[in-house]
Amino acid sequence: MGASINVGLIYCNELDVFSKRLYSIMDFLVSSQGEILSMKYALDEDALNWVETGTCRSVDSNLINELLQNYFAEISINTGSLFVNSKNICISVEKNEGHHSGVIISFQESEIIVDYSIEELDSATDFMVDFIKQVYQIAPFDFAFCDHEAEIIYPLNGVEYSIMIYPTSVASDILVEKSNWHLNGLTKRY
Repeated sequence: MGASINVGLIYCNELDVFSKRLYSIMDFLVSSQGEILSMKYALDEDALNWVETGTCRSVDSNLINELLQNYFAEISINTGSLFVNSKNICISVEKNEGHHSGVIISFQESEIIVDYSIEELDSATDFMVDFIKQVYQIAPFDFAFCDHEAEIIYPLNGVEYSIMIYPTSVASDILVEKSNWHLNGLTKRY
């Protein structure tokens, strides 16, 4: 896939709630003639044995529950006509007992950032913030972030990302914090 711009979405560790949120995210991503290219999950903690499914055009709640009953999960999606600048994404699902559950949505950097001008980097940042806001409306999260090759790092406090998003006490409102560096992973971080 090459370099990626990753969006991390953090949810409470309640399986029922997390399952519904994941369903909503996936359903949104295939809503404009998109399709799930593949889904796979690890049967063991060391990720030595995997089960993989083929292509499907709609989201199946039973399959999502099966993904979440096991260890790591990865989902490849073609978003169809949902986005002008991005087609193929990968979703990684992480469960962390005693903490939160998380979803990493990976966009191909080459689709998001065509050239590395300041205008293009600002446009990519705006695209990612708008995407996260859309996701929050359909699958509210506890915390979200976005950065070049970003991963979920526990504990969540104290980690700096290019973009960090927090829900506020006002219904369906979020606070967006942008750092002084860009999403491309090349800008000096301070």
